[in-house]
Amino acid sequence: ARALLRNWVDTNVESEVVAAAERLGHKVIFTPPHYSDLQPIELARALLRNWVDTNVESEVVAAAERLGHKVIFTPPHYSDLQPIELARALLRN
Repeated sequence: ARALLRNWVDTNVESEVVAAAERLGHKVIFTPPHYSDLQPIELARALLRNWVDTNVESEVVAAAERLGHKVIFTPPHYSDLQPIELARALLRN
């Protein structure tokens, strides 16, 4: 039953979805599989990541400083330098 359903979906669904999109005036373009850099969602994710890196971090830092906190950045990928790791080490001793 599963094989029959898969065969029907492969045969019918894509063409129906494409036809529906084209009826609404959209052009459907297929990107090559296994090339995630070419997928539109990856382009959107990169744009969003860039915006967050550019805007959000500075806003968070500004808000923390307005509250009287000092913001210190530690190097990424050095977990032993992260404040939570320092606190854990103090608690262990």
